[in-house]
Amino acid sequence: MRSIVLVAALLIGSFFPIISALEPIITYFLAGMLFFAFLDLKITKEAFHYSHLAILSINLLLALVTFFILKNINYNLATAVFLITFAPTAISAPGVASYLKTNVTYVAFSTLLTNIVVISLIPVLIPHVLHSRAEVSVLGMLPSLSTIFIVPFALARIIYFNLPKTKQFLLKFKDLGFVFFAANICIASAKAVQFIHDSKQIPATEIALVIGISGIVALLSFAIGYIIAGKKHRVEGLLAMGHKNTIFSIWIGLTYISPYAALAPISYILWQNLIVSWIMKKFQPVNSNTVV
Repeated sequence: MRSIVLVAALLIGSFFPIISALEPIITYFLAGMLFFAFLDLKITKEAFHYSHLAILSINLLLALVTFFILKNINYNLATAVFLITFAPTAISAPGVASYLKTNVTYVAFSTLLTNIVVISLIPVLIPHVLHSRAEVSVLGMLPSLSTIFIVPFALARIIYFNLPKTKQFLLKFKDLGFVFFAANICIASAKAVQFIHDSKQIPATEIALVIGISGIVALLSFAIGYIIAGKKHRVEGLLAMGHKNTIFSIWIGLTYISPYAALAPISYILWQNLIVSWIMKKFQPVNSNTVV
């Protein structure tokens, strides 16, 4: 059901590009998503597995390798592909793991680890994937990163450890996280369509190329995660590696690069939903009617 909602959000944004005017609120919706995700996130030392480091390392290496291969061929394409390849584990990935009755803490730890590391590296790496005339500094990005990650994370953990009644009350509204997610997809797709409409110099073949390469990255990411996580964590590994935080990548593209760069993570949403839907059908636990 949720996959249908996300596809609908993608289509609504595509057919109504005027929605792109709401772009400034993406930051706050992303912060809301992260807040609800961290509000009941339980992480213990038993949650860590050596494959978490392998997933993180390969994810970063794959992003850098694809960027340096493509940058001399098509710089704009290189930045777009880098954005989605570099993306951390999706905030919604533990929810899918829960539905499949696999190790939720494994996926949750990957979500926390990859998001913290990627967000920490963004101020360092972004200047190297932007054109040289663009000025991006750690201090310049700090207010935005504080809004989307540091503040939601700190607030959620304070409530988690010190205000149990408040936490239980707020968890009643946890589905707002998905509402924020769908709204961001709608706004981002509208922004991308508006950009394509205003930038008629971008050939349709190039747009198709971005969509195609995003599909290859999706298949590759899920496959690598499935392999390197080991037999005990096959399903958890493919979710941790392949189910990406596309909204974060879209936000980076729209805020610091260009709507063109956001085309790859927007395209990845479609591929990701198709693959995750197949995963949920393939590995669906017996006697489960849950809809995520």
